Amino acid sequence: MIPVGKFARMCQVSIRTLHYYDQIGLLHPAYVDEDNGFRYYEIEQMDTMLQIARCKRFGFSLNEIASLDLHCPENSRDLFKKQEYLLISRIHELQTNLQDLRIMMERAERKIETMPETKNIRIDCIETKPTPIFSLRKQMGVGNFGQAYSELYDALMKANVKPGLRGARYFDEEFDSQNSDIEVFVTLDEADQPKATALIDGGLCAHATHHGGYSTLNETYNGIARWVFENGYELTGAPYELYTSTGFENPDPATWITEVYFPIRKAD
Repeated sequence: MIPVGKFARMCQVSIRTLHYYDQIGLLHPAYVDEDNGFRYYEIEQMDTMLQIARCKRFGFSLNEIASLDLHCPENSRDLFKKQEYLLISRIHELQTNLQDLRIMMERAERKIETMPETKNIRIDCIETKPTPIFSLRKQMGVGNFGQAYSELYDALMKANVKPGLRGARYFDEEFDSQNSDIEVFVTLDEADQPKATALIDGGLCAHATHHGGYSTLNETYNGIARWVFENGYELTGAPYELYTSTGFENPDPATWITEVYFPIRKAD
């Protein structure tokens, strides 16, 4: 009889795995000491462990493997038939998945052929002026922008402020589209600037204009970030974007224009 620890090492699995196999009925210990609960296995049970590992390599779930009843002899006709059926089903599944992957690859290749290269994004180094804004800053995801702008416009009405361009500013060093420190805002006419709730500092910025929908906006961000690094600059503040043309003006994403700004300075 082989203690569970030694059997686990021989089979190159963890003791926890053997306990779980016992729990789901996949492989029970040959003997459990009633006094101390120690588990022991027979050397022949290594064959069962090899069959389990083989089935897992073929992608079978543990429930499917358990249905094979691997405790019966290796040359059992019933076991062979079950394995044959599952293998045929698995081949069918793999063929379907392979076909789906080929379709995805073809679509991706066509997309690459039609999309603009990041290196062709035009990036300018410009001086900006301080910009007073009326804003709402909170932890949120990009999917919450609609609700955030709704809250912002309610506050604008109460303050009797006329909105200018819409925008957003991102404060987290590592952006999480589901939950980040984000400020949505509108720019203000000169008459309303005394009612500003925040200020975007003026100064040197790496700037690019993004044309199209927001699903590819990350390409423009990646292009600017790469330019900043390659040209010896570093960030000095939160990147922000201004929406000069949006779905409010035209529902066609091809007409949307977003101005992206990265506050920068020369790295030491």
